[in-house]
Amino acid sequence: ENDRKFSFYEVDLNDDHKNEYFISLEGRYFCGSGGCSFYLLNNDFSINTYFTVTSAPFFISSQKTNGWHDLILKGDYDQDGVLKNFTHLKYNIGKRNYPSNPSLIKKTDIAPSSKDFILWDENFSKAKVFTFYSNLKQ
Repeated sequence: ENDRKFSFYEVDLNDDHKNEYFISLEGRYFCGSGGCSFYLLNNDFSINTYFTVTSAPFFISSQKTNGWHDLILKGDYDQDGVLKNFTHLKYNIGKRNYPSNPSLIKKTDIAPSSKDFILWDENFSKAKVFTFYSNLKQ
């Protein structure tokens, strides 16, 4: 039970003056070799996007697609541990969400800018981590 943790951020991704909620699920239950699970909830707490195989940090770009801020993730590293590229997630107006599996998105060399807001970066924006317990006995 102590291994199941979460943290969250409130951020207005579509500039409607209502916050959406990013939730990071942490621990062996939610993470694997490809990354962890994240949720993006709309301002009414309905699910916007369930991200799989994803690793923090998220950069909230000043650039927008379909009225929503683009999300930028770090991409691949070379054999020396140097970051090679980035993944840009753009809002799909037809599906009303972001791509759920960033590993399937084409990588780019366009890095986040200094104007972009960072979520879950240990150096810039530490999130408070919560542990949730279950009263269910197995």
